[in-house]
Amino acid sequence: MTSTCIIPNTTSIELKCESTLKGAGVHSITTVNKVSVTAGKSVSIPCLYESRYMNHVKYLCEGQDWNFCSYAVKTNKPDRSGKYSISDDKMEKIFTVTINQLTNKNTDYWCVVEINGGSDHGESFQLLVTSGKYLSFPKSCAVQKQIF
Repeated sequence: MTSTCIIPNTTSIELKCESTLKGAGVHSITTVNKVSVTAGKSVSIPCLYESRYMNHVKYLCEGQDWNFCSYAVKTNKPDRSGKYSISDDKMEKIFTVTINQLTNKNTDYWCVVEINGGSDHGESFQLLVTSGKYLSFPKSCAVQKQIF
């Protein structure tokens, strides 16, 4: 199940109500599904994780295919170009990735937790980069934080 929230002149966020496995068989990461953003702007994406991954390295991977995506930024290796940033709130079990100066070439990403000695766990999201403005939006939009 998904819900959509459109905020005028900013973003449309489609939230997943359950996470999808991209790795070893456990639902480990939850994030947004699709986000509409304006070209040239920035977007911050929250990635929720289970408490057992509190001290693991987290990263953003760019690319549509899990097997061929490339590292954009890691919690233990900042991006010096300024295109990407990442922060990890271990108390809330959320790491946040920020992508700056968006273009229509920046569309497919993965929030990932690094698993030492095993397959990393990740969840994909897609950016829909637009140049227009939204004319209408729902009267209310509530986002509920998932607790692991």
